[in-house]
Amino acid sequence: MAIRLHLEYGTQPNVYCIPPLSPPRFDENGEIDEDNPRIPMWYLCYLFGPDVDDALATLKAEMAKKRRSESSELMDILIARVWRE
Repeated sequence: MAIRLHLEYGTQPNVYCIPPLSPPRFDENGEIDEDNPRIPMWYLCYLFGPDVDDALATLKAEMAKKRRSESSELMDILIARVWRE
């Protein structure tokens, strides 16, 4: 889910980034507009490279697991329940 940040700039070996999810936009009727994200995919691809689609899909799938009360080791790692840990 984490993406190596711009390999073409020599950011090896340990610069990884988790691309952001943004809240959906609302249309003029107050309905969620899934087709018009606040952060356009072309811009995320520009920032994070072509693997951003797969990373975001993984993140969304793991978030959906947690919403269904299923286990997700990835989300447990990303959610700091006790900040000292």
